[in-house]
Amino acid sequence: MELFPPMPLREWRDTKETLHRFAQIVGKIRFWRTALESRLSRLDRPRATLSPRSTGVLINF
Repeated sequence: MELFPPMPLREWRDTKETLHRFAQIVGKIRFWRTALESRLSRLDRPRATLSPRSTGVLINF
């Protein structure tokens, strides 16, 4: 028993190319949103920096 019937590429090439382009667009949108969320999340966190005049840590809010 075959799980999937044979699918000659010639018959569904247009559908394959459309799905591929759609997947590329979705991937680019997800990448852009992830990159944007990553940049925005850095704005919410307090930054810990070393102060040149002390040996402690200065936290900027």
